[in-house]
Amino acid sequence: MTVASGRVARISLDGTNGVSTVRNFNINDASGNQSYYSTNSGTLNGIMPGVRDCAGSFGYYGKQPPAVPGAGYASFYGWNGESITQPIIAESFSHSCDINGGGILSGTVNFKGNGTGIVRAASGSAPTDSSVPLVFSGIGCKAQWAARTNTSNTLQTLADIPDVQQWTVNGSYDLKEYNSSDTSGVKKRVQANGKADASVTFLQSSGAYINATATKMIPGTYGSLRLYTSASDFWALVYVCVKSADANYDVESGDLMGYTVGFDYTNYCPIGAGLTQTLGTGAVFPDTSTILRS
Repeated sequence: MTVASGRVARISLDGTNGVSTVRNFNINDASGNQSYYSTNSGTLNGIMPGVRDCAGSFGYYGKQPPAVPGAGYASFYGWNGESITQPIIAESFSHSCDINGGGILSGTVNFKGNGTGIVRAASGSAPTDSSVPLVFSGIGCKAQWAARTNTSNTLQTLADIPDVQQWTVNGSYDLKEYNSSDTSGVKKRVQANGKADASVTFLQSSGAYINATATKMIPGTYGSLRLYTSASDFWALVYVCVKSADANYDVESGDLMGYTVGFDYTNYCPIGAGLTQTLGTGAVFPDTSTILRS
């Protein structure tokens, strides 16, 4: 039996090139075993192997996730001294920026299997990951907000949210799973509907800020949100709708007062005269790739 450190582990989404700056990964291989009892099976249950399936995740550093929700990757390849291969489809990601603690921008991608079942082999080689590490500090990052006014139905000018401490952004697709006469007892999946959301935590002692016309963040308010990964790069959630505004007050500790505001991404927003439903230009990565597949 060989015992080895996880330090040697690598992953690839195309079977050859390593995903850059991966922190960790896991993959769960499972069989939906079917239990039965019968008149001739004795007092303990019998088991029949069921549908094969797998799921997993990987953590990464960087400004954006290496895998796009809803996208299929035919050659997921894991290496930890032996190879693990499996077609997958990305399900979701969660990406965060810790400005208060000066943390490194990072996130997690979750994925599901998409046919054939995991193949393990004691041969193969580690995917190449020789690029410069994608590590970026939360120091210098920020968030901007532009609310839609109720009087003119137009967006305010994007402006910095004061004293932002952290932000998060999440994206996912509903994956419809199936097993059929053509899948050989292994689950497959098809991309269905997608969604995205975000949250921003900032210091603020007065509720007047989120009530003001120029900076309104009352639940139900439409607007546009930018989450910066540097002084110039940003996630652009072109249209969002505020879903929550949580005020944080701790008398005993005397911690600084503030808000955590949650936003739901929306592909359409009532903008302009007559509340015309306007199609957004999309929710985009810092490198202008789309967050969610069309």
